[in-house]
Amino acid sequence: MKKRSLQRVISTILCTTMVVSLTSCSVSKGSKSDKPKETGLFADIVNPELSDKHKGEAVKSSVLVNKVEGLSEGFIKGMDISSLIAEEQSGVKYHDKDGNEADLLKILKDSGYNYVRVRVWNDPYDANGNGYGGGNNDIDKCLEIGKRATANGIKTLVDFHYSDFWADPNKQSAPKAWANMSIEEKEKAIYEYTKDSLNKLKTAGVDVGMVQIGNETNAWLCGEINWINITALMNSAAKAIREVDKNIIIAVHFADPSSQERYKNYLQILQNFEVDYDVFGTSYYPYWHGSLENLTEILKFAADTYNKKVMVMETSWAYTPDDFDGHANTIGAGANVVKNYSYTLQGQVEVINDVVQAVVNVGDAGIGVCYWEGGWIPVPEGDAPRSEKWEKYGSGWASSYSAEYDPDDAGKWYGGCAWDNQALFDENGNILESLYAFDYCYTGTKCDVAVDEVANAACDIRIGDEIKLPETVTAIYNDRHTEEIAVKWEKITDSAKFSMQESGAQKYVINGVASVGGTDYNVTCDVNMVEPNYVENQSFEDDTEEGMKVWTIEDRAKDDAEHELYNLDKITDAYTGTHALHWYSKTKCDFTVTQKITGLKPGKYKASCQVQGGDTTNGAFKLTVESNGKTYEEPTEVTEWAKFRQPTIENIVVGKDGTATISFTVYAEADGTKGPWGTVDDFLFNPVEKN
Repeated sequence: MKKRSLQRVISTILCTTMVVSLTSCSVSKGSKSDKPKETGLFADIVNPELSDKHKGEAVKSSVLVNKVEGLSEGFIKGMDISSLIAEEQSGVKYHDKDGNEADLLKILKDSGYNYVRVRVWNDPYDANGNGYGGGNNDIDKCLEIGKRATANGIKTLVDFHYSDFWADPNKQSAPKAWANMSIEEKEKAIYEYTKDSLNKLKTAGVDVGMVQIGNETNAWLCGEINWINITALMNSAAKAIREVDKNIIIAVHFADPSSQERYKNYLQILQNFEVDYDVFGTSYYPYWHGSLENLTEILKFAADTYNKKVMVMETSWAYTPDDFDGHANTIGAGANVVKNYSYTLQGQVEVINDVVQAVVNVGDAGIGVCYWEGGWIPVPEGDAPRSEKWEKYGSGWASSYSAEYDPDDAGKWYGGCAWDNQALFDENGNILESLYAFDYCYTGTKCDVAVDEVANAACDIRIGDEIKLPETVTAIYNDRHTEEIAVKWEKITDSAKFSMQESGAQKYVINGVASVGGTDYNVTCDVNMVEPNYVENQSFEDDTEEGMKVWTIEDRAKDDAEHELYNLDKITDAYTGTHALHWYSKTKCDFTVTQKITGLKPGKYKASCQVQGGDTTNGAFKLTVESNGKTYEEPTEVTEWAKFRQPTIENIVVGKDGTATISFTVYAEADGTKGPWGTVDDFLFNPVEKN
């Protein structure tokens, strides 16, 4: 499992000025406590006795699933299917277990699902009626899906984004029609829109079980960044829901539970402003959002401290590293994400199994899990190019028409589906065994133990050292045990070795073959040639108290509101490895991180680091080295996520005392909408000449 960031070493303050305080796999991993029968909104979720089917023995399957003890019959087993109508309009067909074309809703019902989740955007169209994409999900699309869900005995979870297009932690734009409204006008508009939308669904007979008042509302909603305004909008939406139907469950939704303190802050804010809600929901993607233990801890905190039900609103994993429609996927081959599971069908099943277990481990307050967009597969070609269908029907994640509303993201990167390898259907709409993972959690499954994946290898080799590759690679089995097995790498010629030593810091891919049980597996080794380096813990991979002692961090803004400065364990924000020094503030960041290097031989050296970030105004970022009585400085900038800059200082003179001090300074103010954030990683200090 991933190591915990040592946040106690570095000041981490999360608050707002408005907050006063803040084989058979039938293995049992936890159970719900004995409590009185649930009454009210959650009776049908918590109370129902298990069906005879779910009381049975482990079932035979091609994948291994652990039994989840304490899983209620009514536990929400959901799937977000927002793209369904656009997919069908683009020619996508789904097939049942017998291979016959069938309605996706009927397939889901037969597979044990009891909820579907549908996002709703106010007006995802331009003035000419061209859709922004991502399913073009307005209330009419929700109504159409909801009617089909109801006809199949499935409840609908309505996910109001209160935006005209994607709302997530990075963007929460107000709908076009609300853009110039005062907060009082927005409160009225969100109340009326919510009430009108729900009445429309009820009139059509849609069985609405739950409504989200916002999607991943981390620190802003509907263009508002002040918590007074955000919570006022939430309460206006909640008021409308209660007036339409008091039996509808109201949920809030946040993202990235890896930051427990930030989540605790959200919960306290909701309490302080008396937001009316029933369920605290979170997204949990294993490749972004930390450990399962952490997920359970923060959900249990919400349940125990604030007496709320909790659930995972979004999760998913890839069953293959491959892409099927020519539009790059979120995870898969080459993706810079945490890979705690295999990109296989077994890996996908394990994620669903583990996330369900993590929610059940909360106790009776843990009520469900929704898989995100399990039916979003590539649209077929033949009658028209895929790109035309993405534009016409909105079956890609974004169309070119979205540029008018979201020019900096969708307007630049519009195209197809980035999720097709995380679906629970193959590229032709056939059921994958992972579709049944929720249902399998009741009994567990049994099948022969077999190799699921032979993992690729990686190694760092310092320039000048012998080029030596690992002697073994890891075989991962479907029962989750691992074995080290011998590997035979392709020969690296002497000329290739010379080139690797003389070409500086580069990455090389070496092919190899490993055999298990008479079966050969092709594997690769990423060889990273790295420069000699006198900076200790240069990429913050050692986040222990002892490891961080080599760094001195002066945080001049530690008392500011909603402030973070710590060693972050998140591969997507690191340049190499999984760790980096992370900063964020709702208002201002102002700090310097420093290390004194000793024992150097006199001579000339160079220094550098890697830095990325964004949402900054009045920013000043600089790398500094002090040596031999002289100060060297190199300024840089941060512009966007994952676009690393490398400030470099050449020809640093180290004198007879053999010391140098390297530091990086950040001063960053909020850009008016969001607070500044970023990471610094991979410090380097090495000689530029042999000494």
